[in-house]
Amino acid sequence: GTYSSGKLGSVAISLTPRGEYHVNQDYPISVALSGDTALQFPKPQMGKAECAEFNEKLARFDVPVTPQQAGKHELTAKVKFAVCSKENCVPDERTLALALAVE
Repeated sequence: GTYSSGKLGSVAISLTPRGEYHVNQDYPISVALSGDTALQFPKPQMGKAECAEFNEKLARFDVPVTPQQAGKHELTAKVKFAVCSKENCVPDERTLALALAVE
């Protein structure tokens, strides 16, 4: 998307399980946000209650972010989740990085 200095924007983080796996409905899914000093996060920690969409096929967070200056800035999100099949559940943690181009 397009981001403007001083204006609230949003970044979508989605978990979509593959194949026979589904999102574990009971696992405490979370997103921890960080970034360079030009990025401000109204909610630096988000949990299941903050999911924009949460079901067995998809867990999506709409992450609010306000860039404070123009340029390229890196946002990092540490996502904790679990996906399950009929046989087992797999807890996991992934770190995502996104470069935001700010006007």
